[in-house]
Amino acid sequence: MMSFVSRWKAIKRQRSNSALVIAGCALILLAFAWRLAIAPALKVVPTNIDELLYLNGTITNFVNPPGQPATGSAQPAQVQVQLNRRVFSRPLDSTTNTAIVKTEDNVFTRDPRTLLSTTGSVYAIDRRTGAMVSNKRADQRRSGYLLVFPFNSPASSVPLWSELTGRTYPAKYVKSEKFNGIEVYDYQMAYGNQPLAKPPAGYPYTLTGAQARQILSTAVPVLADNQTVKPIYAGSSVVAMKVEPKSGTIVSIDRFEESVSITINGLGTNVLALTQALNSVAYSQLPQSSAAVTVHAKDQLAKFRLQFAYIPLGMLVLGFAVLLAGLFAGVKPGVEGTIV
Repeated sequence: MMSFVSRWKAIKRQRSNSALVIAGCALILLAFAWRLAIAPALKVVPTNIDELLYLNGTITNFVNPPGQPATGSAQPAQVQVQLNRRVFSRPLDSTTNTAIVKTEDNVFTRDPRTLLSTTGSVYAIDRRTGAMVSNKRADQRRSGYLLVFPFNSPASSVPLWSELTGRTYPAKYVKSEKFNGIEVYDYQMAYGNQPLAKPPAGYPYTLTGAQARQILSTAVPVLADNQTVKPIYAGSSVVAMKVEPKSGTIVSIDRFEESVSITINGLGTNVLALTQALNSVAYSQLPQSSAAVTVHAKDQLAKFRLQFAYIPLGMLVLGFAVLLAGLFAGVKPGVEGTIV
C-alpha cells in the first residue's frame, strides 16, 4: 500500500491526475460558494413579471360626488363588478437593485359587461427584499409591502401598504395551510376610520354649504350656501390573503374591502359633527385566477430548489468524483511510488 507522501508524489508526476485533483477541489469549493453566495444573489424580484388577476365583487355608492346627480333612492346603489388587474414589469426602467412594476386596473359591470373605470399605478420594489422603496420612476413614495411579500415571509406580521390612507398596517399571520398543492401562510390586515391620503375621486378638499347639503343625508345647520368648510375623509379596510412564504408570492386575495366616509365638524353648538358613508368596495379573487398564480409560485419554488439544492449538490458530487479519480485512477504500487 502506498503512503500518502508517495501517492502525492506519484500524482504530481502525472499531469492528468494533478489536473483532476485541482478540478475536483475547485468544484467542491464552488459548490459551497454557490450555495452560500451565488444562489442568494440570484434570489431577487424578477424584472419580467406579467400577470393577470381576476376578482369579482361589488361597489356600493351611498351618495354621489358634488356636481353629479343624486342617487335618486334612499337605498345605496350597489353594482356587481369584475376587477381585471394586470401586474407587469418595466424592465427598461428597472435596475439590478430596483424593480419597477406597473399595475393597470379595469373595472367592469358584470351584467351587462361595461367598462366603469381604468386606473394605474407605478411601484418601485427592492429586488433583494421585496419592500417598496422611494424612486423617481414610481408615481409616489411608498413603504412596506403590497405586490409581493418578503422572501421567507415570517409567521408573524408584515407591514402592508394601503393606497387608501398612504401608510402601512400590520398584516398579521393567521395560520399555514395547503392551497393548490403548496404550503401558504394566511395573513389578515384591518384598520378603521383612518384619514385618507387624499380626497376620494370626485370629492374636493373643501366644500361649500350647498355641496355639503347635497352629500349629507341630513340637513346642515348654520352653513350658508357659499360658506366653505374642510371635511374629514376617513377610510376603513379589511384584507385577507394567502402567501407562498419562500418566494413571497401572493397567490390569493381572499378578501379585500374598503369603505370611505366624510365628516364635517364645527357646525354649531347643537350639532358638532355630521358623518356620511360615501362608498365601499368588496372583492375576492376568482379560484381559477388563484390557481394560475399558484403555478407561478411553483415555478419560483422550482428555481429556488435548482439554485439552492440541485446545482450545489451536483457540483459537490461531481467534485468528489473528480477528486477521487485524480487520487486513485492509475496510481498503483510500483517502484519508488511510480505509476505503472
